[in-house]
Amino acid sequence: MARFLVATAEQAFEHFIVAHARQADRSRPVYAYPDYGAMRNDAACKAFNRRLEDAEAMGAIQLKWQRHGQYLEWIRLADLSALYAFLGRNPPGADELSPLAAAILDLACPTSGEERTGWMEIATALDGDWPMPMAGALVAELKRIRSEPPDRPAFIIAASGPLASSKLLDRLPRAALRRIEVPIDAYPPPPMVLLTAGAARPEAVVLVENPRAFEQAFAATRDLPVAWVSTHGLVVTSLADGLRNRHYGAPVDGAPPPLGRLLAMERLFYWGDLDQAGLMIFLEARKRLPHLCLSALYRPMLDLLTQGGGHPYVNVTDKAGQRPCHTDDALVSSLLCVCSGRAVDQEFVTQAQIRDNCLSVLTSIDCDACGSAGRGTTSA
Repeated sequence: MARFLVATAEQAFEHFIVAHARQADRSRPVYAYPDYGAMRNDAACKAFNRRLEDAEAMGAIQLKWQRHGQYLEWIRLADLSALYAFLGRNPPGADELSPLAAAILDLACPTSGEERTGWMEIATALDGDWPMPMAGALVAELKRIRSEPPDRPAFIIAASGPLASSKLLDRLPRAALRRIEVPIDAYPPPPMVLLTAGAARPEAVVLVENPRAFEQAFAATRDLPVAWVSTHGLVVTSLADGLRNRHYGAPVDGAPPPLGRLLAMERLFYWGDLDQAGLMIFLEARKRLPHLCLSALYRPMLDLLTQGGGHPYVNVTDKAGQRPCHTDDALVSSLLCVCSGRAVDQEFVTQAQIRDNCLSVLTSIDCDACGSAGRGTTSA
């Protein structure tokens, strides 16, 4: 049976409600599975995890985390009544259809139980949001979309009809779209653009997690032999796409080589936030680029932590919900220990510090609390 993939917590909640409505006396548990790749950015992933953790705290659902603790493996319905309470809703009658669901089913004229279920899931996901007078337009648009060949990216096909909404398919449950025979898995992916900057003949390349740090970096190093790649907080996804030639490197400053050549450079460094999530991103990225190393740009951030600075893992710093991860890499393990209680955003590093450290690799750290020694950086 295909997994029910969700890109928002609300999609998971609606899936549980619809599944229970279809079979209230079911004996097997109902699951949903996170589709992190469909989420817009790292902030959306974090918000998704936080919303589900809040629901779990009320006993509505149960969560299974992956081994490293940054991403969820699955979501399971624990208590439907608790879920309704968490959502602030009253449970509907067993045979009650919302006006929108009734209108959509009447207009869609499903020809099978599977298709009917799909339209019901779509109606449930949109109930309270989609205007009733436009129910017919929605059904007509989805029927138009499923009738067209999947020869263009989904957002182009969705935007080309009367509703002109490029995000329509992104906001509907993928399993429901499959049930009504929208070929959601067959559309070609849109091209992704990563920003690049720096020297035409760089001696080192630095992958940067956050765009603002990227802007600071290339502005400070225009006279140095270094190139920069902004990955928009999605290093793993971006690199995976880049290695499959699904995106382009768009130069915004200087004359850096093409993206493929930058990723193949021997001296390829990574620089992100000094927190559990940022280091987890590095570990995942290195699986695809084994020559990737940590940049010495982490040095000023480490110094701040050893001096008692840094911020806690709380909502106001957008770091609540980050979980410890583990690795056999001694250097990364030491860094994870150093930032286990407090974190530092990479924007802390000044332009002068960027110039001093951008061509070097982080080789070891001084951390008495973690039982390691030998502070230092070296040119790669």
